[in-house]
Amino acid sequence: MPKTDFTKIESLENWIAWTFLKGELKWSSGEIAYEMWVNEQRLIEWVNSRNVAMVNIAKGQTKKVEQIIADLRAKHIKEEPKKRELDLNVRKVVRLFYLEHDEDLAETAKALKVNFNDFRAWWQRNLGVINQELRKLKQG
Repeated sequence: MPKTDFTKIESLENWIAWTFLKGELKWSSGEIAYEMWVNEQRLIEWVNSRNVAMVNIAKGQTKKVEQIIADLRAKHIKEEPKKRELDLNVRKVVRLFYLEHDEDLAETAKALKVNFNDFRAWWQRNLGVINQELRKLKQG
């Protein structure tokens, strides 16, 4: 099997960007690959195969690493993150979703006067409870 060539990806800046965006900002691999203008699969292969070497390189250049992290913070952290956790009543949301808005998430979010992306994330986190409520509502 031929050795994979990572010359277009491999750099200290990319390694620090990966660790910062993945660890501190909790970005997905796809979001990081898009930000870096690289193929996601190649990025993951690089991270997995060169992990130890890149950590050792970073340890040897602490001043440069600190500067790269400071630049990334300035670029990506503009303000304090908003509280994105919604405090919604599952039963009320399910009734709105199923009875009044014909199973449309966007319309339900609009009726609740919440950000659609935050609502969608809340929906995914509570999907098990939501499905139970939907079953109860459809049965009775």
